Amino acid sequence: METSIISLILLPVIFAGTRVGIWLVSIIKEETYRVFIFVTTVISAIYLFV
Repeated sequence: METSIISLILLPVIFAGTRVGIWLVSIIKEETYRVFIFVTTVISAIYLFV
C-alpha cells in the first residue's frame, strides 16, 4: 500500500520527466546525442568495474 501511494505521488514527476526528455531529444543533434550516450556508457562501465 505504501509503495502505491509513493507511486501516485511521483506520477506527475514521471510525466514531467518524460516530456522534458522528449523535448531534449528533439532539440539535440543526433551526433551529439550519440556521443553523450557513448560517454555515459563508458563512464558506467568504468564505475561498474571499480
